[in-house]
Amino acid sequence: MRRELYPDNWEEISKEVRERSGGQCECEGFCGLHTGRRCEEKNGQQAKWARGKITLTVAHLTHNPQDCRRECLKAMCQRCHLRYDRLYKSRKKLEKKDLLVVEKGDLTGF
Repeated sequence: MRRELYPDNWEEISKEVRERSGGQCECEGFCGLHTGRRCEEKNGQQAKWARGKITLTVAHLTHNPQDCRRECLKAMCQRCHLRYDRLYKSRKKLEKKDLLVVEKGDLTGF
């Protein structure tokens, strides 16, 4: 986490979102798993689908650390948060690769 990208009151915002969640992951399939239902993982409990204990983190659904509108923030277990971010980062990586190919004029990959 690059702290300088977040608002000064991020700890307060993060705590508010985690409290709103009632201690349970708020992911409803954003990560590509459990589509249509809420993740069962609960903060401080033994993970059901991974190793170790659950620690809720706060995910930016817009992937913009400055966008702290509460509807754009979800408390997520590590598994859901990492999967959600991975999906976004994979798309961004592909977009960047495609842009480089177009810039170089090498369209053989299309």
